[in-house]
Order: sequence, then C-alpha cells, then structure tokens
Amino acid sequence: MMWIDQICINQEDNNEKSQQIPLMSRIYSLATSTVIWLAEASIGSDAALKLLEQIVSCLQFTFLNPDFEDLERLGLPVADSKQWKYLCELLSRQWFTRVWIIQEAVLSAAESTYFSCGDSFIRGRHWQRLACTSIHAVSRVSLGEAVENIANLKNSYVVYYVLFTFLTATRHAECSDPRDRAYGLLGICNDKKSAGVRVSYSSDYTAAGLYHDITVQYIRSDEPNPLLTLPLVLGVVEHESSDLPSWVPDWRVPPSMTALSAPVASSGIYDASGRFNHINNRGKTMATIRRNKLTTPGVFFDTIVNVSDIFVNPDLSYQNPMTLNTALCTSVAFASDIQNGPFKGCYL
Repeated sequence: MMWIDQICINQEDNNEKSQQIPLMSRIYSLATSTVIWLAEASIGSDAALKLLEQIVSCLQFTFLNPDFEDLERLGLPVADSKQWKYLCELLSRQWFTRVWIIQEAVLSAAESTYFSCGDSFIRGRHWQRLACTSIHAVSRVSLGEAVENIANLKNSYVVYYVLFTFLTATRHAECSDPRDRAYGLLGICNDKKSAGVRVSYSSDYTAAGLYHDITVQYIRSDEPNPLLTLPLVLGVVEHESSDLPSWVPDWRVPPSMTALSAPVASSGIYDASGRFNHINNRGKTMATIRRNKLTTPGVFFDTIVNVSDIFVNPDLSYQNPMTLNTALCTSVAFASDIQNGPFKGCYL
C-alpha cells in the first residue's frame, strides 16, 4: 500500500487535517520504506545526486581534511567544476527548509528511506554519512545546513523531545500556516504536555492562541525544573506582537538575535543561584498564569547605584582615546567612579 500525504489527506478539509496529524508519527515510524520527493528533475540534478554518492564512497573512510589539490586524487571533481554548482542548487531546494520534513527525516528508518528527484534517487543513509565528511571545506559548496540538519535531526530527537524546546530549535523552518510550526513537530515530541496540545485548523483557533497554550503548558510542567523553565521561556521571547502576551514567543518569525549562551545550569564552581538552590526542591511552579498575565516571585539581590550613557556603535580601541574614541574614556571614568562593586574600584 502506498500513502502520499498530499493526496491521502484532503488539504481543503480542516477537520480531516486535524484528525490526521496525530497519526503522522505512526505512519512514518511503521512505514516499510519512505520516499522523500525533492521535486522534478532540473538541469544537473542527476549529476548532483551521483556526486553525492561519489562523495560518500570516496570519503567515508577518510579522516583527514582534504585540500583543494586532493579532490582529483580522491576521484572527485575539481573545485570549479559545474557539478558542485549543481549540488548546491539541489541542496537549496525548498524541501530542506520546510518544517514538515523534520518528522519525515527523524521517524523514517535511514536504511529504508530514499530521496527522489525526478527519476533519480539516493539512499537516506548517505545523508548521515555525508555529514561526517569535510568535503564542504574544500568544495565551496555549503553542505552544512542541508545535509547536517538532516543527519543531526535524529540526535536532536533525543535532546529536544519537549515541544517547546523543539519549536525553539527549529525556528528557521518554513510553513504556509503558522500553526503548522507546532503541528509539524507533534509526531516527534514525546513529553506528556505535547499530547494535550489542541490540534485545530478552525478560524477561531489562531496561531497566537496555539503558541499561548503551548507556552502555558510548558511553564506549568516544570520541565526541566522550576528554576530553569521560566528563564528558558523568556530567553526566546523577542517580539512586539499585539496578539501575544509579552512572555509568549512568536514562532511565526525567525529570531533576530542569537543567544550568547543557553540559560541552563552551570557545572562550574560558580553558582548564580547561590543559597537559593533550595527552590529547586520545592516541586512548585515558579510562575502563576491567569489569562494573559504571568506572575512570578522575585528576590532582591542588589541596588543600581549608577547608570552610564547609551553608546551607539562605540569605538573602544586604544588608539587616540582622548580625541577620537571618547566612548572609551567615558566608560573608564564611569567604572572608576563605582565604589560599591565587588572589587571596590575600577573593574572594567
């Protein structure tokens, strides 16, 4: 029996789509084989697929990083060959950007998965092997995002099994309906709260309502623990959407900033939570939510004694600080005036 989602699911019937989504994980997990359609063949697409197989064959036992001069020796096209251009075009196809491909790649068995482009195909296991090579370093072709994302999704399945964190990790994925950003991930999320997510394409259940419900469920679940849940939520909020509370992420748009680090527990000798570690053991949610209002307890830990000027594109180099980059002098003077810091003086 053959099952094709675009045909077997009536895309015009919202009720049918809502009923089919919870079944997607079973369909892909139990499938004897999965054929992933990359669209019709184009000029060079056959050559690109052959090159993919060639790369895997030549480099699967190579641990050294090949140089430009090594390509011909390894039996691969030279760096300026059109074959690399064709490969880049293949990996730039829309399929690699869609949110719905994630569960296809994660749940389908690699040994029985095939990527098809026109009449040509390549085995799914080649993607994982290709990600282990370093050919992108010398081919001038960015295999990274297209290939490594496919290969790493199965590993991410273990790490990001909670819907909220998976939504954050796949924020750049694309979909036509913003609700699908969550629905396309439900099949690979096995946390208890994900099972309670309402699946509905009705006009009265908007993407904003869905994102609100997912965030509320995550905060109330106390996963990974009460002290970390709220910082994880607020750490990915960066929007001014009028239809969402300020503490609910808007996954309709990609992030405009990249976090310097993840707000998780440190394994070092420094512990920012200090003597408040006992909060972890309370087993209580660190926030209460009533409608669109979130309330959380706080701890008074310090006093602001001074506020510096706001610098726009400051020059903080050491060259001519007295004449050209006065921002550096201002910063040093500000730090020198602070006497209530932990070092009782300038600690810029």
